[in-house]
Amino acid sequence: MPFNDVQHDPQAERMACLIEEAGEVLQAVGKVQRHGWESQDPTQAGQLPDNRESMERELGNLVAAVLLMARAGDIDPYAVLAAAKAKLETVQEWLHCRTNVWLAKETLGLLSSDLAGEAVAALLKDGKRRRE
Repeated sequence: MPFNDVQHDPQAERMACLIEEAGEVLQAVGKVQRHGWESQDPTQAGQLPDNRESMERELGNLVAAVLLMARAGDIDPYAVLAAAKAKLETVQEWLHCRTNVWLAKETLGLLSSDLAGEAVAALLKDGKRRRE
């Protein structure tokens, strides 16, 4: 089966993977919203993962696509980490559930620790730096 030109452009292939995985995350979220966390396809009951397991798998696949892009130098993982921190700061004002506000504050604290910076540094070790 012939492929499109993505096979000749590594960056385009990584972008295509990111798009595909983001779409699959949206689909998993939709299934949870519509049918609940523990639901499964009724035609495949007991044979497939439930919606929680499916979402976990799809989120992992999305993270893998982001990590590939970071290792290749397509994106700056420090910029991604900074954006995550900024979102955790600003989202607190708009969250309605106190538990979620607490989670945002706690997660922001974890991302602000030295461990987060060390994880990004390890990711970049032997990888490419972001293209200028």
